[in-house]
Amino acid sequence: MTPSFAFTRWLAVLLVAGGLSACGKGDLAREVDSLRGSVTELTQAKQAQRARVEILERELTVARRDMGMLRGEVETLSAELAAMEAEAAEAAAEAEASRAVLSGDEPAYGAHLASYRSREGAVSGWRELSARHAGLLEGMQPVLSVLDMGEFGGEFLRLKVGPVADEAAAEALCAEFTAAGEYCVITDYSGELLE
Repeated sequence: MTPSFAFTRWLAVLLVAGGLSACGKGDLAREVDSLRGSVTELTQAKQAQRARVEILERELTVARRDMGMLRGEVETLSAELAAMEAEAAEAAAEAEASRAVLSGDEPAYGAHLASYRSREGAVSGWRELSARHAGLLEGMQPVLSVLDMGEFGGEFLRLKVGPVADEAAAEALCAEFTAAGEYCVITDYSGELLE
């Protein structure tokens, strides 16, 4: 035993002995009961605090897991949003290019695929052609232009598709259509968009 520990112990014994002689046995018993009650209360409070800490730790673990899942979802949504914005920008650029072509700002080539007497017939014809030749017509915009044959036949609506890059691209498109047994003639790409 170290001297300071021995001294502290001796002092505690003296104080207790002095307290015992100063107090009656009844007072001491009440004091001990009071101290036991305080110790019990402190022990219960400590246990309640530990239980609360355990609950908070579990909640924190769940929150961290949820935050990780949400972070993944946010990253996925951000990537999807970026892809949608890129698609929208591409579609806007294509629409602007079509507007420029249709307004005559740029010369463009296309392919004349069929002629009809009515808009309804042209719409129906476009649906049939685009279903049969989806691969060839992917990305193409259909337009209708009016051809007036006067007394020799009246008015026709020409179904055209395009725009294509140049005359060679229009020739290649028509070659594929004619090889498939369809009518196709290289033409200018002008007219009203078929919607």
